[in-house]
Amino acid sequence: MGARVVMSARPDGVAREVATRAVMKAYIDASVVLRIVLDQPGQLEVAQQIDEPLTSSLTFVEVFRTLDRVRLAGHLGDEVLGVHYRAAREMLDQFGSIDPDRATLERAAEPLRTPLRTLDALHLATALRWREATGDELLFATHDRELAEAAAVAGLDVVGV
Repeated sequence: MGARVVMSARPDGVAREVATRAVMKAYIDASVVLRIVLDQPGQLEVAQQIDEPLTSSLTFVEVFRTLDRVRLAGHLGDEVLGVHYRAAREMLDQFGSIDPDRATLERAAEPLRTPLRTLDALHLATALRWREATGDELLFATHDRELAEAAAVAGLDVVGV
């Protein structure tokens, strides 16, 4: 991860670069968002240190479908659901959203070295393609063990499991 550079003026008025901590960019999957929104134990410890959270546009659908399934199962009332919906929307609005393109779909369909469900393969392919396109380091945040294993095998640094 690249260092964040801040311009600072010396007493003589000449600007100089001062390196601070590294800018943390992270791909965040739905399990991380849901654990925070539902205030479940084991939330991502580094969440507050992430400067540039990124996710697939599919995460939006995945989060809201999961919240609705929890409601339909009788675990959330309509009023509480509204609170969680607003919290999820506020959180996701802070994320950079990556729309999967045809190349991402093809990448997700390729054989993998570990078992992975369809949406998880799309998350992994989205993160990998973003990293390749930008050349930037990317942390991969998930609470899903299978997805974490696949991301690690693909060369991503993983947090959350």
